[in-house]
Amino acid sequence: MDKLTKAGIEALSEENPPTKEDLFIYTYLQNGFNVTRAAATAGYSEHSAYAIGHELLKKPRVKAKISDLINTRMKSIGISLDAKDIITAIAEIAISPDAKLDTRLKALEMLGRNKNIYEQEKETEARTITIINADK
Repeated sequence: MDKLTKAGIEALSEENPPTKEDLFIYTYLQNGFNVTRAAATAGYSEHSAYAIGHELLKKPRVKAKISDLINTRMKSIGISLDAKDIITAIAEIAISPDAKLDTRLKALEMLGRNKNIYEQEKETEARTITIINADK
């Protein structure tokens, strides 16, 4: 287990017992950002772990804690990146002919989420359905 993750869980245990959300956060960071595995390991139902994990990632407290822990870890090993650096690195992976296809697709998905492309698609679909129903 990563030192940062283990120290975080131990600190929570000393002050008060960790919540499922806390366990999700530390497990998510420890297991390489696997949402489903993190949610199941934190104690959520395996049948709903994928959905619950993605819902947890939308919560402001969870997002902030993950970001803080990543930034703390990066600073401790001497890495300083801003959002532009990260997006640039992800974009380079997405267009790299040397990267595996699944890695490139994941990078493209991350870029799409960063630009809210998926939310825009949902809004467009909703408007299209409304327009079709309005003509009847």
